[in-house]
Amino acid sequence: KVTNYGYHADLGTWTYGNTGVPPPTDPRAKYITQLPLGEAQVDSVQLLSGDALPPPEQDVDRLVIAVTDIDLMNGSKRLRKSSGEIVWIPSEQKTELKNRGGEAARFVVVELK
Repeated sequence: KVTNYGYHADLGTWTYGNTGVPPPTDPRAKYITQLPLGEAQVDSVQLLSGDALPPPEQDVDRLVIAVTDIDLMNGSKRLRKSSGEIVWIPSEQKTELKNRGGEAARFVVVELK
């Protein structure tokens, strides 16, 4: 089940959480903003040139959605996508995603647990 309902330790209660990923904090910095949704997790990611997103801790399928044009390495496999394009990464490919482009790469990763 995918939901944003869960326990919030800061409030000490069960309630609905965020319904969206916040905007980037700094366009010149690497960031990963996570939105847990029960059986799925959405990560809003920006990688500067040479930065990497670590592999997932668990074996999960991932859907990568390009927000900007991206040029990433997934292990030894190159992923080049234009803004709006998607790529499916099966759980067997548990590797980091590294930005090999010269510009910042923004993308969203949906992890299906």
